[in-house]
Amino acid sequence: MPTPINKADNSKIDKINYSNQRLFANNSNSYTKNKFVIEHLPLIEENVEKPNVPLLITEKITMSKYILDLKYNWDEDGAKAISKNAYSNATEFLISYAERIVDVYGDDKDHLLAPSISPVKDGSVDLEWNLTNSYLLINFTDSKEDFVYYYLAFKDGDKITFDANGQVERKKINDKFASYLISLS
Repeated sequence: MPTPINKADNSKIDKINYSNQRLFANNSNSYTKNKFVIEHLPLIEENVEKPNVPLLITEKITMSKYILDLKYNWDEDGAKAISKNAYSNATEFLISYAERIVDVYGDDKDHLLAPSISPVKDGSVDLEWNLTNSYLLINFTDSKEDFVYYYLAFKDGDKITFDANGQVERKKINDKFASYLISLS
């Protein structure tokens, strides 16, 4: 089982979404339509045209569909309902990168690990990889902007050896970012 990053380990870890609050401010950019038109993924097989996506990724997406049923106050602390657009943005992004990684590196299941797909109190959705030596969090909002925001950290034991935060285009594959995803495994 991966060791979770301890917030006390390093002050840079404060960037991580411990309290289920959105990490970064929004930018407003225009929206470009993705080849995957998924309003909400009732069944992934019916909405995506035969994606070359590892089974573990499609299973995680299927298991996360409950997020779409979360209504206002789902956490009993005033959380917003999870937007279909935020969920769709997250799952489309994950599917697109999974396909790209399989296309380039083959269908070896070890090239891309399946993330946690989690609702956030503000109505957004997080993709989170929390592993022994690495951590990646990508937050998806209801916005139709072109970029999503991420926090990435590599660590050696309790010491952060590299971290970065920033934005990546939501609808266009960035091969450097794909290499980050591969390096998580």
